[in-house]
Amino acid sequence: MRTGLEVVTRFSEALHDNDMEQVRSLLHDNLVVREAGGLPYSGDYYGPQGFVDLLAAMNESLELTAGPIVRDVLSDDTIVSRFRLTFIARGSRSSAEMSLVELYRVADGRIVELDVYYK
Repeated sequence: MRTGLEVVTRFSEALHDNDMEQVRSLLHDNLVVREAGGLPYSGDYYGPQGFVDLLAAMNESLELTAGPIVRDVLSDDTIVSRFRLTFIARGSRSSAEMSLVELYRVADGRIVELDVYYK
């Protein structure tokens, strides 16, 4: 069985490579993704399809570019990713950059919870 860190690292690499088949394979059927309030894509998203729907909502109006990721292992099943993300509005081309913290919980070798914090 892969460690939580291995699962989250593979997930990030698959996202970067736009390998949605690999992304889906690393998401638990009971996945919950929690996005902060006040965003065009705020709310909770459920299951692998919910994650795909979240990505579609984000990419509809934004171009996203992530900087280098630092990962911290909090426990066998809890991983934190910290990085900077650049958001560029597709319409106006205005941009903003901010730090993010993502808290992952892994069960049965797949991501079961992802909680995202914008700073």
